[in-house]
Amino acid sequence: MCKLIFLFIFPILLWASEAKENIINGNLEITKNQEIKRNNIIEFQLGTNDYTGNRGKLFKSQQPSYGLSYKREFNQTYRVGINGRFSRSDTFIDAPTEGRLSALGFIDQSSFEIYTALEYRIFKLENMEAFIGLDLGYLIEKISYTDQPGLSDDSSGGPLTGLRLNLEYALTEKYFMGLTGRYAINFLDNKNTNFFDPIVSDLSGQSISISLNFGLKI
Repeated sequence: MCKLIFLFIFPILLWASEAKENIINGNLEITKNQEIKRNNIIEFQLGTNDYTGNRGKLFKSQQPSYGLSYKREFNQTYRVGINGRFSRSDTFIDAPTEGRLSALGFIDQSSFEIYTALEYRIFKLENMEAFIGLDLGYLIEKISYTDQPGLSDDSSGGPLTGLRLNLEYALTEKYFMGLTGRYAINFLDNKNTNFFDPIVSDLSGQSISISLNFGLKI
């Protein structure tokens, strides 16, 4: 619980610490006496989400994944955001698994992530800019056994952390579109289950995602 509280307090502390400073952007120098333009950003993401390891062997992604972000620039180099993201995968098991006499059949897996992201601008051109970022958050997962009504859903959760690379292209002064690649490490508490033996021995594996983003600066 303390980790979750920190994740939401963290961006608030950053925004509260805003101050004017000298920033050099290309050949333009902004002095401390000048007002620095800061944007609030609303961004919608549409993309793909796949897994590595045993989790990737078992589940195949149902495209697309969806995400929504609110970001705040607090100087010309850094910005921070609060993000939510939803994705789904599924699998079909046609043979008996650990402790079961019949096949599990169709299985649906859904994931919801909520996280903060700290992003650092690595370059800016006339209409294009790029960021690298660090994500810290929490992942909630539900596995539903559609063909086995007698089995209850398997819900689990755990912290996650991720690294991202964003490329953004300005369409107008306010609107932009972009491309994000992300590798995320999860710490779900159901990784060591052997429920799917002998297909996979556990549910270890991380996520790799690519998304197309549409943003508005307000």
